[in-house]
Amino acid sequence: MKAIPVVVLVLAVSGAPLFAADRPPAADLQGRVSALLARFPAETPAKRDALCAEILGLGPAAVAEVCARVLPAGKGADSRVRFAVNGLAVHVTRPGAETERALLARALLDSLARTRDKTVAAFFLSQVQLVGKQESVRPVEKFLVDETLAGPATAVLLAIGGPQGTAAMLKALDRAPGSARLALVQALGEARSREAVKRILPLAESADEGLRQAALFALANIGDPAAGPVLSRSRVTASRRERAAAPALYLLYARRLVEAGRKAEGLRA
Repeated sequence: MKAIPVVVLVLAVSGAPLFAADRPPAADLQGRVSALLARFPAETPAKRDALCAEILGLGPAAVAEVCARVLPAGKGADSRVRFAVNGLAVHVTRPGAETERALLARALLDSLARTRDKTVAAFFLSQVQLVGKQESVRPVEKFLVDETLAGPATAVLLAIGGPQGTAAMLKALDRAPGSARLALVQALGEARSREAVKRILPLAESADEGLRQAALFALANIGDPAAGPVLSRSRVTASRRERAAAPALYLLYARRLVEAGRKAEGLRA
């Protein structure tokens, strides 16, 4: 009987691979990724998760390769790639997948830092919104002063929550231009940041109606007593829409006072 080498026998019994190639060589990686992307969008969530597990099993380089294939608007067909990136974002948010979540977050943030196209950046921000945690605050912070990307960036920080994100938005408020400032005011209002009240109060008197309305909503939703005098009146020269919204904002302010334990002040309002 022909002898079998002990090493081979042990590997066969243990189930360990006979070759040390846990990851495909670089030359094969693009082909493997292309084959998987061709199967998106998946027919069912279960099939989507199986495809995503295969991509993640190929390692960080495969995830980076998928992200690298997202194209600027009008530059090619990348719908399968975007389905895959979103599928990965959904897949890694399941319980017990923190390692995979962190891997995808790093890949998205790296891709976000490299792209010069704002449509691509907005897409990556929308996916960071799903998977990002505190590690994402600093990389996203620089987009808060971009008129195109401030909205998606504030959405990321609101989804993450916590004082670090609020502090980043407050820091950006004074130097943010136009629509970026409006997005920041809205987000600080949604975050109910009391630290923002003094900075937002002057904006409630802005000549820009959009910024003024955003400031009034933010102040009402935060529910700080300092905003009472501003919210209790409406500008004579304000638009019909703004005057019609004023009572609802004042009631929101009163409700927030009560929720904060200032019941008497809320009832008076």
